[in-house]
Amino acid sequence: MSRRLLTLFVGLASLALASSARADIDIFINFDRDPNGIALESPAVINEVYAAWGVIFGSTPGASCGNGEVYATSACLTEPAPTSPPNIVSHCAGCPDISENAHGLVVATFTPAADSVCITAIGADSGERGVLRAYDADHNLLAEDIGNPELAMDVLCVAAPDIHTVEFSGFQDDFAWFDDMQVSFAEVAVAPVTWSGVKARVLGD
Repeated sequence: MSRRLLTLFVGLASLALASSARADIDIFINFDRDPNGIALESPAVINEVYAAWGVIFGSTPGASCGNGEVYATSACLTEPAPTSPPNIVSHCAGCPDISENAHGLVVATFTPAADSVCITAIGADSGERGVLRAYDADHNLLAEDIGNPELAMDVLCVAAPDIHTVEFSGFQDDFAWFDDMQVSFAEVAVAPVTWSGVKARVLGD
């Protein structure tokens, strides 16, 4: 999908947002505006900004950036990041490309539990990729999606019953940026694997 079409989808999906997270509702977070539609100025701490939508952000213990804070930030970005301007999400307030081995991972916690989660991962350099992992309340791994190194931009998706948290970062030593998270709190039979599938779920097409 082209960047223009992806940006169009972001605008359309934003119109479909619910005001709170509840059963049978998909939410879309672009890290550019809060749930009230107010613009987030970089770097904005967003740990509990989306709590009304059932999502709280943090980072893995020992992460080398942020001291547990997570940011909507536009610092140090080069195309194709961001997918929806101006911000992406990171637990590093400076240059926000992150690697799990170098920086740890961003954590998103869901209340109620989610059934599927997708996020866009953009490799910071050619061949670099992101990873998205889903866990239950006891931190048992439920699902994992590792990006395709042949894609500069990839949509990572995980689906499973009772996703309590997801964690994402650049895969191992790879560095990546992250933008545009979609969360489903409804039961799904198949994980959405493309933005067209996510668009259909959000817009009801």
